[in-house]
Amino acid sequence: MKQRFINMKKLVALALLVVSNLFYSQIRVVGNTPNPNQEMGSTSAFIDGSSQSDLNATTNVGKGIAFPRTDLSTFTSFAGSIVGIPTSFPYFFDGLIVYNIAASGVAGVGSTEGTLCRGFWYYDNPSTSSTTTGTWRPLRPDQCSVDPFVTTLDCATATFNPSTLAQGTAVTGGILTVPYTGGNGANYPAETVTVNGLTFTRNGGTLATGNGTLQYSFSGTPTTAGAMNVHVTLGDKSCDATITVTGGSPFVTTLDCSGAAFNPSTLTQGTAVSGGILTVPYTGGNGNSYPAEMVTVNGLTFARTAGTLATGNGTIQYSFSGTPAASGPMSVHVILGDKQCDAIISVSDRGLVLMCGTSKKWMRYNLDADTSLDADDIVSGGAGLHGNYYQWGRANAVATPSTPSGNIPGWNNSPSTPVGSWGAIKTSADPCPSGFRVPTQSEWDAITNPSNGATLTRIGNQFGTNPYDGSNVGSALQITCSNGSKLTLPAAGVRQGPQPGSTGGGLAYRGVEGHYWSSTNGPTNMVGTSAYSFSFTNSASNILPHWYTSYALPVRCIEE
Repeated sequence: MKQRFINMKKLVALALLVVSNLFYSQIRVVGNTPNPNQEMGSTSAFIDGSSQSDLNATTNVGKGIAFPRTDLSTFTSFAGSIVGIPTSFPYFFDGLIVYNIAASGVAGVGSTEGTLCRGFWYYDNPSTSSTTTGTWRPLRPDQCSVDPFVTTLDCATATFNPSTLAQGTAVTGGILTVPYTGGNGANYPAETVTVNGLTFTRNGGTLATGNGTLQYSFSGTPTTAGAMNVHVTLGDKSCDATITVTGGSPFVTTLDCSGAAFNPSTLTQGTAVSGGILTVPYTGGNGNSYPAEMVTVNGLTFARTAGTLATGNGTIQYSFSGTPAASGPMSVHVILGDKQCDAIISVSDRGLVLMCGTSKKWMRYNLDADTSLDADDIVSGGAGLHGNYYQWGRANAVATPSTPSGNIPGWNNSPSTPVGSWGAIKTSADPCPSGFRVPTQSEWDAITNPSNGATLTRIGNQFGTNPYDGSNVGSALQITCSNGSKLTLPAAGVRQGPQPGSTGGGLAYRGVEGHYWSSTNGPTNMVGTSAYSFSFTNSASNILPHWYTSYALPVRCIEE
């Protein structure tokens, strides 16, 4: 009973001590009136900075709390007892706030969140057994953040990998590296730059303290050739990293020669073509430039000028001209980038015929005549079947069926042409297209000789009698072989050499006579000044040796 009483006395004394502490705390407010040392009792606020109206009425007096400055990097232990009265800190300094003046390093006691910087820090210590197990944390999460800064951002020495970029060529996994100097070790944000079809991405990171580099990954497909600037920004510095995008290689998904179109759509062996167009479709073009191309096949030249592909589907065009040398299928090999194909057209041989007395085919039309006309209908075809006029031994025509009938200024009246200018073997001066030549005297003789089965017939309009009329364009001689092959030779007349009182080149004998060059020089006494021809009138036909080389006659070609 005595022991119980003693314990009761101790409990009562302890309770009184606790109650008295509630009313007499150790936290004071400086300058309380009337008692400057008055302790705060049972109140929610342990510091009351608003109650001293007599002190707070003056500007800049009593407006804040002046915290002591603490260097946490040298703060190595907590002073004071964690148990007992009155200097007890029963929660092991959990929630303690200080104003730290250390600008780097870590606290000397406990752990540190990040690196110390100036400002308010609090001690987060949920432990119930030790003062050294807590963590110092900045009162504001961004308190220690520092703006990134570099002295220079050097785009002039920036490097791209790959080091070459091509228009229309996709890039993946590319790296742009930009050096800098004087980094301050601060964190820097991510950045994305999109330019010319490429996306450059920089992840957030930390600058070196000193010199270092920034890296941007990039991918995409450059859309335009030329200089490309990538604008890089870091803190208050920015610059342009520059690389030249080259013109990329042309690329198409398909090159569709099966859908190619020729204009004209029909070609005839031995018939000249000018202004022709071959159109070849493609799909999946990449918008890049493509080069010029020239293809020569079967006497025709196909030329493609340089251009730019569509982005998607489109066509490329070839202009073509020349004279098809052979009949049958003709392939034009087209190349574009890594694709190639053959555009095919069949060349008709309806302009050729194998005549009696020879193993070589003859053209059914005069050289340069309109092959769209019926070669055997002289009345309907008229002058369109006459063809052009050529002086012997020369490659170029000197008159056409529509040339005025009078003298031609500048006519070449030279009576002498080099021997062998034309011959049984094709020469450079031979006017016939590739694969053909002017026939010899004996070849003319063979196809007109009745002993070889040839029949000669005058067709069309009645042959005229006035050599200078020229209005009759519908008369012809037709040579028919026993096998049905035939040639129709219009009575196209000649363009004369110099005549008394004229300079030469005038039209004569059209509709009255027909004269066609052979490649054979004239008789010995006239070599170089005349050549043989096949000639016919209203009633006769023969090989004549007397046409001077200054005259111009039509030409009918034979296979080489």
